[in-house]
Amino acid sequence: RELAPADPMLRIRMVSGEELPPVSDMVISGWDLKCRLREKHGFPISLQQLVRDGSCLDDDANVHAPAELQLVVLAGLNDCRLANEELVLYAANGGHVETARLLLQAGADKNYRRRSHWSSNESGRTPLTRAACRGHAGVVRLLLDLGAEKNETNDGVDDPALMAAVSRGHLEIVRLLLENVDKNSQDGLGMTALITAAAYGQTEIARLLLDAGVDTDLWDRCQRTALMHAASSGNTEIASLLVGARANMNLQGGLRNSTALMDAASNRHTEIVRLLVSAGADMSKQGDDNQTALIAAASSGAIEIARLLLDAGAATGVQNSKDKTALTVAASEGHTEVVHLLAGAGVNRQGRNNETALTAAAACGHTEIARLPVDAGADMIWQRGTEETTLMAAASSGDAEIASHLVQAGADMISPGGAKEKTLVAASYGETQIARVLVDVGTGIDLQDLHDETCLAEPPRLLARACATRDPATKVVRLLVDIDADKHWQGPRG
Repeated sequence: RELAPADPMLRIRMVSGEELPPVSDMVISGWDLKCRLREKHGFPISLQQLVRDGSCLDDDANVHAPAELQLVVLAGLNDCRLANEELVLYAANGGHVETARLLLQAGADKNYRRRSHWSSNESGRTPLTRAACRGHAGVVRLLLDLGAEKNETNDGVDDPALMAAVSRGHLEIVRLLLENVDKNSQDGLGMTALITAAAYGQTEIARLLLDAGVDTDLWDRCQRTALMHAASSGNTEIASLLVGARANMNLQGGLRNSTALMDAASNRHTEIVRLLVSAGADMSKQGDDNQTALIAAASSGAIEIARLLLDAGAATGVQNSKDKTALTVAASEGHTEVVHLLAGAGVNRQGRNNETALTAAAACGHTEIARLPVDAGADMIWQRGTEETTLMAAASSGDAEIASHLVQAGADMISPGGAKEKTLVAASYGETQIARVLVDVGTGIDLQDLHDETCLAEPPRLLARACATRDPATKVVRLLVDIDADKHWQGPRG
């Protein structure tokens, strides 16, 4: 019936006769009105049927105020897919408990997986997982009471409800789920709730899980435990909780088969290293590349960790798979303070390939470190076996400052094994500054390489090689011509 113009409202009555608060819009579509009623009263859109003048109102039809409508809330589903989508996308996502209850009573699928737009498989999250992920405890409780699937996994694409709640830090929901699920269950990536808490830094949830008696030493698919995750991410409090719960500190896993101690040292987490060492972690364990915690600390430049490990008695003579000691690793990486510390502690100065800290620093162009052992009178000859000198390493790396310093310190001009002289190496790559340093001091004028060719006594060989390399060797060519290199010289092969 039409109302008086003085009352321009949309009046809506339930089948029971109950009148809902009026809608003030002058014009509104059927669909928008359903959305308004769901927002205000919790009635699912998929269960609403609006009636005007004895006829069902279409969703795209407009209603003009004043008017009176009747609302019928269906007890069953006319469109199962629409109801399931509404349960997932609106009720579970938004935490609308009453809407979820009505949909579930009408027969909506409590374990429905919404089809992902990028996949033809049913690979979406269930209502329980969506509600757990967003922290809607009321919807979670409703779904659990109605027997929703609790330990679902999704081929590693999405996490089950427990891991979703843990990663977002929803403590109340984790408590709810622990009463209903396997506390050691794993998702498609092998992550347990405890591993997830460690990886995401959820300290209070980790405490709750440990109090519940979860297994501390389970692996994920990357063969990493909760303690390894805590050590890598630097979460000291969670690491302390795990150590207190007697988690195995010496398990090895991950891409490099490392321990939690190695992970903490590599990532410069001093307090976790201190915790693990104090708790008796094995400092002699080696990863797939034979790296120890001390070598990891040297590589990352973690001076305090290196000092802590040395004070605790870590082995100093261990070499990694590249035959480098902690000292030569630190020198190669340019960590001056660590080199000072390790050299002073008597760490093995030479690997199986005879590389020293000096040669490692020279080869990598770390001038400040290269000066340290030279100034202390270090042996400057050996570098990578018996066929390269330290000076050759500096020449090959193109570091004229180190080369000059080595020459002034009296570095040998050719290796004992008779390998080609470093001036030739420098000139081969157009390193004019190094070539000038060596020419200025008259380096190796009468020395020969393995091919019976001299370097500066037979500079045409350098000239030919420099010409072949083109730029940036032009300046080297000019340098060699300036010292009267024979421009017409031919090598043994013409």
